[in-house]
Amino acid sequence: MRRNHAMTLFVFLLLSGPLAWGWEVTTLHEFTGGANDGSSPLAGLTLVGSTLYGMTQFGGDSNGGTIFSIGADGNGFTLLREFAGGGSDGYSPYGGLTAGGSTLYGMTNTGGDSHGGTIFSIGADGSGFTLLHEFAGGSNDGLYPVRSLTLSGSTLYGMTIHGGDSDVGTIFSIGTDGNDFELLHEFTGGANGGAYPYGNLILSGSTLYGTTYGGGDNDAGTIFSVGTDGNGFGLLHEFAGGAADGSHPTSTLTLSGTTLFGTTQNGGDNNAGTVFSVETSGDGFALLHEFAGGGNDGAVPYGGLTLDGSMLYGMTRDGGDGNLGTIFIVTPEPGTVALLGLGAIGLAAWRRKRM
Repeated sequence: MRRNHAMTLFVFLLLSGPLAWGWEVTTLHEFTGGANDGSSPLAGLTLVGSTLYGMTQFGGDSNGGTIFSIGADGNGFTLLREFAGGGSDGYSPYGGLTAGGSTLYGMTNTGGDSHGGTIFSIGADGSGFTLLHEFAGGSNDGLYPVRSLTLSGSTLYGMTIHGGDSDVGTIFSIGTDGNDFELLHEFTGGANGGAYPYGNLILSGSTLYGTTYGGGDNDAGTIFSVGTDGNGFGLLHEFAGGAADGSHPTSTLTLSGTTLFGTTQNGGDNNAGTVFSVETSGDGFALLHEFAGGGNDGAVPYGGLTLDGSMLYGMTRDGGDGNLGTIFIVTPEPGTVALLGLGAIGLAAWRRKRM
């Protein structure tokens, strides 16, 4: 049976403290597609002041996706850009926007001269749209970027799922003015390299961290680190799947101190995905939760985790009573699966594993 997923823009309001389980959902906008609206957003929102910015994969005059803004109170929804594709525009963004002052930076999965995707900048008011780079693929360029850019000073970092010598993805840097584009790493796949990166890069000091969907000893994905100058690439973990490990991460990592947290869409006892942690040194890998699906748990997490104090929040694509996905929280105390699609799982278990 085909499931019908409504596309909405919403916020969750936490009532009476994070452990009270009082949640209120308010719909800020319902996407309708067509020439005057976007459809099918694939990433999160970026908050600048009291305004939210985001992108949709489809919608707009050419059905090539849109950039939009909306007040945090739900007022003032505005299309800032409708992508048209071709040699002078991007098409079909798969990620979100990165803010630098009054300028927004992002990528489209296709479009540009070679239809291999683009990097762009645009003013927060919708003015000054500029293509910073048009991907061409091959051994000297990336191809088909996904997710979002990472900004440090005047340099943007990102990844493509194809391109490079082995055509299994790249890591790149580029100046915010579009100059100095450079491939920092070309993934090779196999036992010593990752393949097909899907998440964002996260930056700590002069080191970038990320995940790949494939590659590693079991071709089940990897966690990697690399210097911002492209040196020192190393695999922190090679996923094996099965009951004792995750497999095929598609999420962005979350860093707290020297610990990285993330999710895999498969692996674990039920092959329904996992939540994991690992030190930035590559030591101490642990599964925090193995999803089981069904009415009391989520299944198949595609996205990453949001850290608030000692709590981690996330979502799963499947699971829950209707098998339409869940919102969950990892708390410092052992928990049980709560109502309203919100599952609570404990950090105590992974702390015991690490001792």
